[in-house]
Amino acid sequence: MNSQDFAKIEEELTKLMTRHLGVRQAAFATQISKAKRHMPRWAHSAAKRINTAFTLAPHPNLSKHIQPEQLDKDIKSFKAWLQTKDHAEARKTKLINLAGVIVFNLLIVITAFIAILRWRGLI
Repeated sequence: MNSQDFAKIEEELTKLMTRHLGVRQAAFATQISKAKRHMPRWAHSAAKRINTAFTLAPHPNLSKHIQPEQLDKDIKSFKAWLQTKDHAEARKTKLINLAGVIVFNLLIVITAFIAILRWRGLI
């Protein structure tokens, strides 16, 4: 792989992370740090290994430390995971869960209020 291939892959992964995770930073490294809590541990470590390969690639001596098989495996698995994520669906699910928690808490408060009124003999 040459530096043009790495630049193309980095741009593609940056676009995928913007589209599927909603992270709008310009650099891939900052996107990884911002999206850490939205990724499983294995995806975050794969992204960090990919980013390390991107930083080592331009240097002639350090690029020898890149393992192409592991890098290809990381890129494929990270792309596949990113393509399964849907940012809009996750946002909807989060809002529905929040509404459910609020309704449940209101039910508990109203039930406790009615129980207290009954216990005091006001109902």
